Amino acid sequence: MNDQQREALRSIGRELSPADLSVLQAGLDSLNPDQPTLLTTSPGSNNDKVWSQMVAAGWMSAGSPLDVPVPSKVYIINPAAKDEIREFIEDNQHSTKMTAILNDLRAKIPPMLLQTVHGANGTPADLAIMLGCVVEATMRRGLKPELHDEFLREVARIAQAMRSV
Repeated sequence: MNDQQREALRSIGRELSPADLSVLQAGLDSLNPDQPTLLTTSPGSNNDKVWSQMVAAGWMSAGSPLDVPVPSKVYIINPAAKDEIREFIEDNQHSTKMTAILNDLRAKIPPMLLQTVHGANGTPADLAIMLGCVVEATMRRGLKPELHDEFLREVARIAQAMRSV
């Protein structure tokens, strides 16, 4: 799988609910070399979109639709792709957790900082100094010194990207 396919899969994967992921996890958990593991879903569903990408990556193959009165799509998990699919699920769960943490911090921290700066009749420069101190303290407490430059480059890149938000 190339980087473009991996990013497309991650992007579509962000749309998956915990219930969607649980179906994929259950499929992995029931892998058996003696019989194929079949997963079924509705055409156009989030699972259909993700599993179609997994077919393109060789992680699954498409099966014949079920003979039922509602439209269905069937996918067969490629047992050789078990580690890749498990990694996809873990990456997706990590991303969901980090998004929740970031949203929580974005809601709590800016008002606290702004209230503190405004309460001291601070200026935008004072706020910048305060944010710089938070970044420096984070680096000092959480990163090895050899990672400081990489961390600052990433902070600068994200700050620059946030200007267009």
